[in-house]
Amino acid sequence: MRILYFGSYNKDYARNRVLIKGLKENNVEILECSSQKSIKTRFFTLIKKAIKKDFDIILVAYPGHIDMFPAKIISLIKRKPVIFDAFISTYDTMINEWKFGTRHSPKGIYYHWLDKTSCRMADLIIHDTEQHIDYFVKEFNLKRKKFACIPIGADETIFHPLKKTRTSKKFQILYYGHTNPLHGFPYIVEAAKQLKNEKDIEFLFIGDNRWFRYERDKNNDLENIKFKDAVPFEKIPYYIANADICLGIFGTTIKAQNVIPNKAYEILAMQKPLITADTKATRKCLKNKQNAILCKTGNAQEIAQSILLLKNNPKLKEKIAKNGYKLFKNNFTTKKIGYTLKKTIVKLDKKQST
Repeated sequence: MRILYFGSYNKDYARNRVLIKGLKENNVEILECSSQKSIKTRFFTLIKKAIKKDFDIILVAYPGHIDMFPAKIISLIKRKPVIFDAFISTYDTMINEWKFGTRHSPKGIYYHWLDKTSCRMADLIIHDTEQHIDYFVKEFNLKRKKFACIPIGADETIFHPLKKTRTSKKFQILYYGHTNPLHGFPYIVEAAKQLKNEKDIEFLFIGDNRWFRYERDKNNDLENIKFKDAVPFEKIPYYIANADICLGIFGTTIKAQNVIPNKAYEILAMQKPLITADTKATRKCLKNKQNAILCKTGNAQEIAQSILLLKNNPKLKEKIAKNGYKLFKNNFTTKKIGYTLKKTIVKLDKKQST
């Protein structure tokens, strides 16, 4: 089987890294066809590259909403099916989350049209959670049978248990990555403020965007918090290994209800206890006090209480870390994700052939 991995994607981004590696581990040949040029130039560059290749199926990678247009042309010329990794909704991100317009504003109308049209051009759409699929079906009036759920997972050659090398005896809480509204970063900072009198607890926050800088500048006088600029991707496992607890997301946006972030899988893969939001998406995967601690979205007090619960119960902390790692190994390695995707592709290929 030959897959044309298509679009303006970054192959080092976690989603693409896992899918490419996972498919290869399941004996699928990947033919990469990418371009990072401007939209107009990219359109023709991708078509020119793809037309010369021999493949069975096109997989339009994240972010690929615009790239679905040249992919559909190639699909019609070559008579090959197209799979679209929609992954996120541009409409939900730009309008509901980032507030760059309203539903009926020009931007709102455009992003809604882009999501709906790019999905309608695909023969199959893959998403990371069942809840994300439900959102797309309802919001864009799409058929549920066109979707398949492929979790994010993590690359276990990068994220795996490592020995702690930090010499400080303080109990460290780590948050790293983006701090967009879905992540609920202000609630995490507020939880740290509520625990400022716990002198043996310290917080390390790693990031670098406007929301991160806003919280850093507003709270740089707090002694129990260290704000650190973003570090190279390959350095992240070092910081996870040296933390006692790692935090997921706690936002109250629509997207926060529908996703399980990259960092959740990475933390599980490194056998560290995870505290994250209690949502329909997480409950499909995680069990409270079994392989993670789940707490209410947008609730700093619950985050703080969850941290103290694990700090004061070492056996529970260890159980959650071990069970989380077992869950990851059984379900979310690159090979497991690749196997699930390959089965989905084979099913589509058989359907197209009949």
